[in-house]
Amino acid sequence: MPQSTQSRPFIIDQLEALLRRLPPHHPKREEVAHKLLLFQVGAAGEASLDYYLQQLPDHLTVLRHITLPAPGEAKTFQIDLLLLSPSFVFIGEVKHIAGELQFDVERGQMIRTSEEGKDVFTCPVRQSERQAYLFEKWLEKHRFPKMPVLPNVLISNRKAQITAPDHIPSIYHTAVLPSKAAGLAGQLTEPLLSKSQFRRLTKKVTAMNIERPWSDLLQRFHLSLEDILGPLQCKVCFENQWMKKRSGWKCAGCGVATGNMYVEALGDIRLLTKEPLRRRDLQRVFEGVSKRTALRILQKHADRCGLYYQLRVKDQ
Repeated sequence: MPQSTQSRPFIIDQLEALLRRLPPHHPKREEVAHKLLLFQVGAAGEASLDYYLQQLPDHLTVLRHITLPAPGEAKTFQIDLLLLSPSFVFIGEVKHIAGELQFDVERGQMIRTSEEGKDVFTCPVRQSERQAYLFEKWLEKHRFPKMPVLPNVLISNRKAQITAPDHIPSIYHTAVLPSKAAGLAGQLTEPLLSKSQFRRLTKKVTAMNIERPWSDLLQRFHLSLEDILGPLQCKVCFENQWMKKRSGWKCAGCGVATGNMYVEALGDIRLLTKEPLRRRDLQRVFEGVSKRTALRILQKHADRCGLYYQLRVKDQ
């Protein structure tokens, strides 16, 4: 069972960076923190899939966290779990949600009842159907033979109680995945792809997968560059005056020591904007630091383009 392993979704890195850059009392912090929690819960649910994926038939190729360009659109579409075989394609939308889950597919809703009350979500069945439709178009665009693309919804939380229409058997707990996959493999036995076509399909999906899809969080949360370009504040006393030490920096207010916080701050900013920044804008980040020290840090971690600096990606 060839399996694509990938780290947690890139948007979690972005949301964590945004929280680090927002001031402690910024009005958007609570909203950002809530969104981060939702993605972390979702990532934990997908991680719980590992046990069941090991039980899948050997001839299935397992790919996870796949992001592909949508055919005919300037957007992308994401697939949590993609199972490939020469006979069919399995699309899995994974949800890690607890409580009583009622699926109202006709109205496009999923209603969750828990101790906190009722919450209404977009129906994941419709999401998986949309992904299946786009993947069919993707196969057609890249000249693969027509084959069944099967949408499924997998609930990974053990504390979830699923209530779904009997005529929609594609909603189930992840524990059922191995038997579902084995059943499909037993029913859909006619190979629609040759061995070379199947190898090409796997390579094509892997090659076109956007591993770190970038999200414009400033636009999503209605923020400006000014919101993330403020001076670095001490997490203990909230002062923004720092003294350079051999091993890093020391807060002038309370004396707490930290490491390469300015380098880390530039990395966070790079996760949040692709725009080149003016030196005077970046100077706000270095408030309380000598211009010489700030310039030396910028020269190591940004490329100068006239009056602007283009920050390098965080892992450079």
